[in-house]
Amino acid sequence: MVAETLRHDPPVKVHVFTAAADTEAAGQPIAAGEQVAVLIGAANRDPEVFDRPDVFDPGRAGTAGAGPRPLVPAPYGVSLEPFAGVVAETVVAALAAARPGMRAAGPAVRRPRTPVTGGLLKVPVLL
Repeated sequence: MVAETLRHDPPVKVHVFTAAADTEAAGQPIAAGEQVAVLIGAANRDPEVFDRPDVFDPGRAGTAGAGPRPLVPAPYGVSLEPFAGVVAETVVAALAAARPGMRAAGPAVRRPRTPVTGGLLKVPVLL
């Protein structure tokens, strides 16, 4: 569920990467040191990569054979996703076990949409 949440609604929508070496992307040369802005939200909704990309499907990503993993930016080349994923999965499992009757108490409140972020501010629940 964590991997699919990151794919469907990533906390960072745009990330700028710096090429460590001369390379090529989509037929375009990129010199070492040049920066490339990657639209994380768009990449994670690519219909050539993800079947039904606009549908939230917790069983789709993050497990063996379930399909490709979402694109998650790695600041400074260090990916925190494996650690963050374990923490998030542990918290969600513990919360579900501790409060099995928990349910939504209203709509989630989001930050105003911006090109870079759009995270949740509040998710009201009944315990």
